[in-house]
Amino acid sequence: MKKGDCFLIHGQIVLRERADFLLCHGTVEGTGGEVKGERYSHAWIEINGIVIDQSNKHNLVCRKKEYYEVGKVKDVKRYNREEVMEMTDKSENWGPWHE
Repeated sequence: MKKGDCFLIHGQIVLRERADFLLCHGTVEGTGGEVKGERYSHAWIEINGIVIDQSNKHNLVCRKKEYYEVGKVKDVKRYNREEVMEMTDKSENWGPWHE
């Protein structure tokens, strides 16, 4: 499976955009292409019941409930801006940090 840019992209967005964005790391099930049916670690942003997923040059914005149902999302860990700064400094990478 090809590794995407979800951890880097969403971590950077949380640090530069809005203080109320939450960076989410979790496990999802692929819905198409080479990842269809496979479970893998993924990152996205949440705010007020909305998910933003701009990984791999996409621009998905949808309701959290729909995103979680379609992706069969599990094991989610949420990080605010301060926690993202702390985790990137501590780990020297963009994640996943929840494993």
